[in-house]
Amino acid sequence: DQLGWAPRVAFDAALHIRMGDACGPKARRHQAVVRKCVHSLQAGMAPVLAQGVLPPAGILFLATDSAAIVEQADAMRGSLPFQLHYLRINRSKYDTEAWIELASAAERSQLQILEETFLDLFLLSRARYIAGSMYGNVPRLALQLRPTTPDDARRLSYITLDGRDWCTKPTCMSNNTQTGQFW
Repeated sequence: DQLGWAPRVAFDAALHIRMGDACGPKARRHQAVVRKCVHSLQAGMAPVLAQGVLPPAGILFLATDSAAIVEQADAMRGSLPFQLHYLRINRSKYDTEAWIELASAAERSQLQILEETFLDLFLLSRARYIAGSMYGNVPRLALQLRPTTPDDARRLSYITLDGRDWCTKPTCMSNNTQTGQFW
């Protein structure tokens, strides 16, 4: 706000579930073990709900590269005691065996992937709590992009889906916690 503009978008919590080239149905088999993949919206929401960070009638933002996760969100939406929001984008291009960065250029647009990723990052960063896999780049970047001051407790309001501690390294495989809880 000191610069004269601050986006009004805000969420009580945000959840990132990566499927696609890492954890989706076409992903390499060993990836799911290394990444501790979450394969359903219900499994992804469980840690968020268990921590009690989402108030009744609160707002949860969902960022995902999976059409199946969005279908689950659509099916659950009416029965949830909170609002669930996500981007209305075509996610089929992410369901690939090859790493998305290497997937055929005929099947997707690099610019489109960049735009969608930045939108998800921005919206994730606007949440009070962020849930996701620390092994994944998107939740880590969203935490770092969050507009907070160093003494603001929100800057570390993270709920892990893979049991890994907060990490700013290129890979966070060694950061496993016993509890897999948030701090």
